[in-house]
Amino acid sequence: MTRMTTDRERGTKGEGGGLASGGGASGGGGGGSGGVDVVVRRARRELTRGSLRAFCLTYLPHYFRFAPSAMHEELFGLLEGAVKERDDRGDRDFPGFRGVFLAVAAPRGHAKSTLVTLAWALWTLCHQTERFIVLISDTADQAVNHLSNLKRELSENDRLREDFPEAC
Repeated sequence: MTRMTTDRERGTKGEGGGLASGGGASGGGGGGSGGVDVVVRRARRELTRGSLRAFCLTYLPHYFRFAPSAMHEELFGLLEGAVKERDDRGDRDFPGFRGVFLAVAAPRGHAKSTLVTLAWALWTLCHQTERFIVLISDTADQAVNHLSNLKRELSENDRLREDFPEAC
């Protein structure tokens, strides 16, 4: 069976992309910014610029331990398409412009929040394709949890910090 890791499997609460307790968001990589060759960092950035899936596998492997399902592959395409469509129109100079709206519906526990609220938000933030990201959740606690997860990745994920110091 192919699927992404869900919060339930990681032992976290809700359907947010929270880290399992006791684990850091190292994301691999070396020590500080001097620990990884600049050519490797540049190659990872280029590889992930146009691919949310590559970004997830490169920077968030602790969330994406299993092969994505067909639903997740479709979401990757839809989310990438939203950014690409804007770039193709020449709106990249004003990355806050939203010309594409997307609603995602799937059963609980299918990693929607992990993929959209965490991974997509980090991807667009790191590659500077969105100026503002609004998190909307069912409850204030969920929204706070999602924001905490984003902040945790930006501050504790070594590979993100090495490759995107301007975002972290």
